[in-house]
Amino acid sequence: MFFFLIEWPNKINLNSILKPDIILKFKIKNNIREVTFYK
Repeated sequence: MFFFLIEWPNKINLNSILKPDIILKFKIKNNIREVTFYK
């Protein structure tokens, strides 16, 4: 199991980066309220 500590410097639309269903699964599986994406 791996966890992502994600913090958005600015409010970014996750929908434009990831699919909503993927985000929901990620949030539920890792119990994380906010998802951080590092490029």
